[in-house]
Amino acid sequence: MIGEALSLGLVGLGFSLLLVWASRRFAVQVDERVEEVAGALPGSNCGACGFKGCRDYAKALVSDPSLIDRCRVITQPERARIASYLRTKLGKVEWAAVLPACADGSKERYRYHGEKSCLAASILQGGPTSCPYACLGFGDCEKSCPFGAIKMVDGLPWIDWEKCTGCGICVQRCPRGVLALVTRNSKVFVKCHSPQPGKVVVASCTKGCIKCRLCEKNCPTGAVKFVGDRISIDSTLCHGCGKCVEVCPKKIIIWTPAHGPAS
Repeated sequence: MIGEALSLGLVGLGFSLLLVWASRRFAVQVDERVEEVAGALPGSNCGACGFKGCRDYAKALVSDPSLIDRCRVITQPERARIASYLRTKLGKVEWAAVLPACADGSKERYRYHGEKSCLAASILQGGPTSCPYACLGFGDCEKSCPFGAIKMVDGLPWIDWEKCTGCGICVQRCPRGVLALVTRNSKVFVKCHSPQPGKVVVASCTKGCIKCRLCEKNCPTGAVKFVGDRISIDSTLCHGCGKCVEVCPKKIIIWTPAHGPAS
């Protein structure tokens, strides 16, 4: 009886020692630096940085601190704290927001009754709008925004600049390329990004850019240029005089939310 008990005890001791060895041998090593960085990140897991979530981004940051500017959601104080902790320098980050590039005057080619999705609608014969660059209005951008910054209003996305971080997820989700990132110091914005000739635009849209170039001709600083048949505004040259807004016959150049009422 005593022998059996002793044998069982030795077997138990053996298993205990085996478990201790296994726990040490296969233990997951926790990097304290990853924990520290992950704790400073917003935890929104939006994926705009290019990683699956904030924790994966934290691991990447510890390995390569130069990725510090990838996150557009984190506050500047937290960004500075992470940079100091990882002993890296901050780059010059231009915070950006999103604005819709569509005047919403496109004519209808056919009545769409399918899935209420911009992606689905764009697949069916290129979409129901005559202009291939027009907003389809089904709100894929609104559904994809992880910060609740986008609301569909009268068939167009309305962006709350207080909530928008410029992560760019909605830009990636839009099948028409209707949304565009702009720097927060941008004073004016163009609501039409169709590169088509004026006569083609007139035939497909009542509000689109007709390529009259009055904005370019009347800009006193040379900030407005036509690049690839689309209006481009250099925010570093634009002084916000509003001349382009005044002369545009289609009223597709508007003030950004930070500098005037969008209309």
